[in-house]
Amino acid sequence: MANFILEQCSSLNTFTVNFGTVTPTTGETYSFSDGLTGETICGTVLSLSFPSPTTYSAMTLYDNCHECIIDIPRSANTEENICLEICGPSGNTVTSVPSPHPVWTDNYGTEVTQLNAITLGGQNGLNN
Repeated sequence: MANFILEQCSSLNTFTVNFGTVTPTTGETYSFSDGLTGETICGTVLSLSFPSPTTYSAMTLYDNCHECIIDIPRSANTEENICLEICGPSGNTVTSVPSPHPVWTDNYGTEVTQLNAITLGGQNGLNN
């Protein structure tokens, strides 16, 4: 298992990424994800890294940063959880309920999920 240093496509931040048995070439662009948060990031390989713990794993090879960035599922704002209080004879319980979010298309044709809003009515809405 080899770790490499990648520079994020949208900033100058660097990350140590685990490539498993794959040996990337300097200058190649990959999407990689954080095993703790699930966040997906695009970056370009800079160099081999000294063995060190990392939560990032390489996922997909792309031709360039632009192709990688427009392919990543995107969302806007912070997800809001809906809590439902259920009143029963043995007391009240609170449970989190998944909610449908509106999806719109950006200027690159990439779907963006609006996490701080809820879809009302219509297909896939709360009134279904």
